[in-house]
Amino acid sequence: LDGEPIAAECTYINPEKLMCWCNSKQPKQNVLCNAVFALEPHHWVKKSVEDKEPKIPKYLDRTKAKEVWLILHSIVDEPFEWYPCDEQMLETMNRAARAIQPKFDQIWFLHNECEVVAKRIWVKGEPEAEFPDVIKDGKYPSFKISKVNVSQHQDESLLQITETEERPPFPPIDSRYTIEDYRLNNAEPNK
Repeated sequence: LDGEPIAAECTYINPEKLMCWCNSKQPKQNVLCNAVFALEPHHWVKKSVEDKEPKIPKYLDRTKAKEVWLILHSIVDEPFEWYPCDEQMLETMNRAARAIQPKFDQIWFLHNECEVVAKRIWVKGEPEAEFPDVIKDGKYPSFKISKVNVSQHQDESLLQITETEERPPFPPIDSRYTIEDYRLNNAEPNK
């Protein structure tokens, strides 16, 4: 960038990554045709940093760069997004990064639904913040991945992403909550 090398590490935040982070084993075939996950962008940032931060010295040594960026992304040559994105989600990601104060110099997020495809969500030196909670309207948010037919005349299918009230089959990453919190539409932390 401007003649200077930037070391960058990328993390693909897809259903397989979410299952890994919530300690779920790989599901049986076709489970992802109708799966419900917690929408936890604050923990996606935290887990990505935890996974990649120990590699920073190696990146700097190998590239001779002065900065290391973490690039979170939801797309890899796919015509759909795994989960929705809006300004509130980006702000939640920023607050999570400010709370944990990573050693990365910058954190970026790539998502097709954002107004800007690449959005910087954090820069080293931003003031510390409290780790965010994502309760919305008294509920812990989630999203559903459903396989739907493109048309009646084609055998092809695509994935449709929707907000959902259904109980997710995968536990949230946030250990303060359980699957029961979804089922009961009650986002109170477990005591």
